[in-house]
Amino acid sequence: MQLEKIYQNYPSLRPISTKAYLTTEIYDLIAPLIFQKIYNLLSITDFQIYQIESIDSNSRLLKGFTVIERDMTSHEFLLAYDGRVYYNHKTIQLKRIDQYINKLVLSCYELGTKKEYLNMKIIDRLKMEIEGITLADDQATVYLAENSLSANEEYNPAIPAQKKAIYQTALSVLQSIANNPATMKNYKQDDMNISSFAKFLQSRINQLTNTIQAMPDTSEPTNFFNLFKN
Repeated sequence: MQLEKIYQNYPSLRPISTKAYLTTEIYDLIAPLIFQKIYNLLSITDFQIYQIESIDSNSRLLKGFTVIERDMTSHEFLLAYDGRVYYNHKTIQLKRIDQYINKLVLSCYELGTKKEYLNMKIIDRLKMEIEGITLADDQATVYLAENSLSANEEYNPAIPAQKKAIYQTALSVLQSIANNPATMKNYKQDDMNISSFAKFLQSRINQLTNTIQAMPDTSEPTNFFNLFKN
């Protein structure tokens, strides 16, 4: 009872209560990137900045930073495990930050928790889908252009049309190789014979075809927050 009275008088002391949509591994990977993004948006010029930590209602460690202006006005930013940023203990919606968080989280769930995956180029995302195929960058660039994709543009898993076009590009690459048996030796890895490589190609072609057919045609961006709604 006494503790609740303290929280009523000092709301900022109440532990943040949220669902855990992020794993600790994802949280620790993306938190510094999000804080840097927020810092870059600040228009304050005369201030001091400090790293801070807090404990949420489920005893999870939250990270963040505080900006203190010359007149001692403070601005506290914390990232919670639901993927939302809290400003002075209240959730805030900043479109650019929310979109950035969405991209980072979707990248982690789709590709894995490696920092290099968070700023992956489209050409590198294509190479993941044709793993086991030796394809020169200039060839990959041509295939991507045929599907209206720029090889050096940053991959964004929140854009369904972009993801679908990458899968379609991968399918085009594999079908092109499969339709020219005489050139298979130019694309296969050294530890695989032609027969095994042909079977590998057909299996991957079937997988990609099924994946593409199952993908909806939509221009609406994927939002990881919506994926966890009850």
